[in-house]
Amino acid sequence: MNTLVDDLKDENGIIKDADYVRAIVHHPSLKSEIWIPFSQSTEMSGDAILKEVQKVQQSNEDFKMEDGQTTIDLLHVEMPMGSGGGSVKNLHTDKEAFRKGKKSIVSIVNDEDHMCLSRAIVVTIVHANKPEKESEEWNKEWKHIRQSKNYKLQTERAKALCDQAGVSSEHGCGPAEWEKFQKVLMPNYRLKIYQQNAVAKTLKFDVLYK
Repeated sequence: MNTLVDDLKDENGIIKDADYVRAIVHHPSLKSEIWIPFSQSTEMSGDAILKEVQKVQQSNEDFKMEDGQTTIDLLHVEMPMGSGGGSVKNLHTDKEAFRKGKKSIVSIVNDEDHMCLSRAIVVTIVHANKPEKESEEWNKEWKHIRQSKNYKLQTERAKALCDQAGVSSEHGCGPAEWEKFQKVLMPNYRLKIYQQNAVAKTLKFDVLYK
């Protein structure tokens, strides 16, 4: 198993030591995939995968990893990341044009800091707590956290979330920070992160973290 994982990491030589990877194990008998936590590529090994697999095997006798039906995907996240980026053309348009065309998308503005993820999380939390009945109080909070001058409320809550999770607000976030945010969000919220597939012919988002 260790040799197999090393071969996957070495394929095309695109995974660097500082990059993060996670493994996803698939098998027909599994109700859902086994997601191995993100770790730096130097720490991802066959032993780490087998440890998580064995936990599932103890409660699922139908899952036989060695029966030839198991597949393993490695999800690769190149570092550094999380500090924004330039305009990327895709699907005959760009991200800004796509965002403006979708009224359901909230744009996160962080020109003066690196808290784009924590900002997105605190905005999403407000939306997740939208009451079933019309609420003037919630409407004000929802508008304020998205549109207030200098994004004061959003900044305060994003910084507080970073402090609570032990995440620095002075640099971009990677998988290690995602895990820290998830720990403080549980059990009420589940963090999911997607990345637009830049080579797909149709609009497609790949799961980076869930």
